Amino acid sequence: MKKFLSLTLFLSILYVFVVYGYVYAAQDIESPVMDSFYVDPAPINCSSHSVDVQVVFSLYDHGSGFDHGTVWFSSPTHRQVAFAAFTVHDVVYGNATDGVYYPLVRFPRLAEIGDWELCSVSLFDVTGNSVEYRRHVNINIVNSDGEVETIIIIDPMFEWSSVVHVESY
Repeated sequence: MKKFLSLTLFLSILYVFVVYGYVYAAQDIESPVMDSFYVDPAPINCSSHSVDVQVVFSLYDHGSGFDHGTVWFSSPTHRQVAFAAFTVHDVVYGNATDGVYYPLVRFPRLAEIGDWELCSVSLFDVTGNSVEYRRHVNINIVNSDGEVETIIIIDPMFEWSSVVHVESY
């Protein structure tokens, strides 16, 4: 009798998780949205040690809620990168459906001097929906002569302060 009750309880709980999870996932088809982005434009000096730069995101996901994301910067010659990964647990204000996050991007000691550009931001929600914002979007077009032309589009989301200037003192 105990085994039957245990099995019944287990199957009932499993049923609730399966049905709830299915309904929850079926309703959320929207990716998280980056409402705003900011990075302090003050120059940094990485000549003797690495430097953490705070990035500010305002994100929302009115479905299942934000889960995790990454932010990537690229050096002037694209030979070095700096990045940060952050999760819903890093929310500073708000919650998973509408929150503000302050991830720290670590720029390495002896980082290349010059303007490091934000190259991408990837955001994922609880159900797996995702979006990637890229500073530069390259579109290849074949013209009437059969030649490939590349058009570079700057994402307007990154027209704000999206450069970290590294210098040597």
